[in-house]
Amino acid sequence: LTRALFAPQNGQADAAPPEPAPLRMGDYELVEPIARGGMGVVYRARQRGLNREVAVKVLLHAAFAGDEERARFAEEAAAAARLRHPNIVAIHEIGTEDGQLFFSMDLIAGRDLGDLLGEGPMSPRSAAQLLATIGEAVQHAHEQGVMHRDLKPSNLLLGSRGEPFITDFGLAKRFSGDGMPSLTVTGQVIGTPGYMSPEQAAASRDVGPASDVYSLGAVLYHALVGRPPFVGETPTAILRQVEESDPVAPRILNPSVPRDLETITLRCLSKEPARRYPTARALAEDLQRFLRGEPVQARAVTLLERGVRWCRRRPRMAALAGVTLLSLLAVFIVVMHSNARLRLQRAQAEQVKNFLIEVIGAPDPTEDGRDVKVIDLLGRASERAFAELGGQPLVQAEVLSTLGNTYYQLSLYDQATPLLERALEIYLQELGPDAPETGEAHSLLGSHFTWAGELDRGEQHHVRAVGILRRAHSRPTLALANALSEYGSALLVRRRLAEAEPIIREAIALCDRLGTNALHIRASSLGDLSHSMEGDPERLPEAIRLLEESIHANRQLPGGRVNLATALSNLADWELLVSRHEAAEAHAREALALREELFGTNSSPAAFTRTRVAQVLSAQERYSAALEELERAIAIQRATLPPGHRDFQFSLRHLGHVLVRLDRPAEAETALREAIDILKQILDPEHDLIRMTGCTLAEALARQGKTAEARALLQQGLPAFEREAEIRPQSESHQRRLTVLRSLQKQLASR
Repeated sequence: LTRALFAPQNGQADAAPPEPAPLRMGDYELVEPIARGGMGVVYRARQRGLNREVAVKVLLHAAFAGDEERARFAEEAAAAARLRHPNIVAIHEIGTEDGQLFFSMDLIAGRDLGDLLGEGPMSPRSAAQLLATIGEAVQHAHEQGVMHRDLKPSNLLLGSRGEPFITDFGLAKRFSGDGMPSLTVTGQVIGTPGYMSPEQAAASRDVGPASDVYSLGAVLYHALVGRPPFVGETPTAILRQVEESDPVAPRILNPSVPRDLETITLRCLSKEPARRYPTARALAEDLQRFLRGEPVQARAVTLLERGVRWCRRRPRMAALAGVTLLSLLAVFIVVMHSNARLRLQRAQAEQVKNFLIEVIGAPDPTEDGRDVKVIDLLGRASERAFAELGGQPLVQAEVLSTLGNTYYQLSLYDQATPLLERALEIYLQELGPDAPETGEAHSLLGSHFTWAGELDRGEQHHVRAVGILRRAHSRPTLALANALSEYGSALLVRRRLAEAEPIIREAIALCDRLGTNALHIRASSLGDLSHSMEGDPERLPEAIRLLEESIHANRQLPGGRVNLATALSNLADWELLVSRHEAAEAHAREALALREELFGTNSSPAAFTRTRVAQVLSAQERYSAALEELERAIAIQRATLPPGHRDFQFSLRHLGHVLVRLDRPAEAETALREAIDILKQILDPEHDLIRMTGCTLAEALARQGKTAEARALLQQGLPAFEREAEIRPQSESHQRRLTVLRSLQKQLASR
């Protein structure tokens, strides 16, 4: 039942009137309905033979009930009838009347715990005493081989003296000697979301008595703080939290909760059944220890343990959060051992390390049970780094630089900028303008501004970085190799291919001298070197060979999967130039799978790669399939990126092209105009890419009869398309587009 089985104080029925019932059911006169649930209706009744008031539960809609409903109703009655405990509602009789199943039980003249908690939390001692009593009753049920599986406040009745009674065994199951249910149906989620265990939420068949222990902990949590451990707008949202999130510590929501009682509660709510109390009685006994003022057996989970468990539950998100945590810890180790000025600050650095574990492993009370996102973790870490590390400026700079770099890798440029700029300021103040650390900070800011669309600012930082690092060392360094590689990549973004190639080649030569320590930089630079050859069709085979070498290198490197995904995506683009469509699709899909694994299915890096898949499908004229991928990619980008973000233009350009091919010109026009607006923010207004996008817009406009603007756009953009065709002579799809555009120009000229 969704309501408790109790006699209402005001004598009124529940809001929804149940179906009419017979006046008599065997020896019972049914007086009035007092509760109703999904499977049955409970009536206040008088047992004529003994002249006493009882409660009678009748199967709801019995005439239409199937075998499964009847079996479950009978199972509830049989399970409860086996139990004889002063704190479990007793079953008197099980019977039928004209085919109608019913059973009678004690009538509890009081209210349920849910009603009481609606008035606010209980005192800690009252809550502990109540749950200790209920725990002993649950232990009795377990000893009789019965699991309740739906323990919650509304199924706990309170008698006239406040004593608790467990009722509603409608979801109860008998279990075998190994502790596993004998009748559980795999794949069926059974219970109430706010109080069910993670294994119930996952519809696991491994739901044993430990699940009831979890539910007791959830009830205790509610009694202490006034709400369940997890709340959400929908049952699905709550279930996801039950499986993946840790509850807010009770003392955060209610500081009056004693620490030992909080520890007991959180042990019950452990995600892993083995970490909970082994039995309901063990829980009850620990609660009694608390009430007697004795040491409890439960132990608080350490910050490190919370972090490790968090990572196990969220491997994809941990891949991102781990970038922050692990790289910061590595920074602290290096700094503490290499910088004499910080050797006296090891205690502070250790404190920072612990704070990072706490930031990642502990929930924020303001989240109110929401699932924690990576951006929340980064934001929290950034705020605390600013607030708590001012006395350790170089450590603070490393922290801010690493957090800013993580934001940058996630394409969250607005969040990255203040962190990276503050890190540079600290290095300038503490170490001076010619320090290697200052050069590295310039390099990181250069890459950040380049990909954020501020190309001039990005180049200024790159030039400074390379200059500082050349002067700082007389021998090759990883820092200089990386700065050269990043500078070359920035020049590629600006389409200054001839300038980029020698810089990238210098980076590769440095990597060759540095050996295994520089393999990651070398593998990435090989991919960039291939791009520097984009304007020369005769060098296409060499470019593809370089990308294949980059892919091979990244496959061998520990931690090379991020660069591997980039290289695979770029290789797919090159393969389109020579119409190797099957290979391009395979490589694009492998890149997508990698980025989904690394960053999450709904991340912006995965969405960008999904557009690459759509590009390959479009080149094969599989426009409907391409549209499906593009719509999903753009939906993810709109949910994760700020309006006008540069990544949108790639998806919107291809969306516009596909919509034109599918004869949906008005929608294509909208997408293409948005793409052009974004491109004008990051490129010269006369850039060929803007002109070529204008040609696609001309197609959409022509199909809507907007010939004047279409004609003007074609006149401006067709030369750019022809230049691109010269660069891509082997691209069948590009040559087809050029033919279509020339034909359209002739048609418009004749109108």
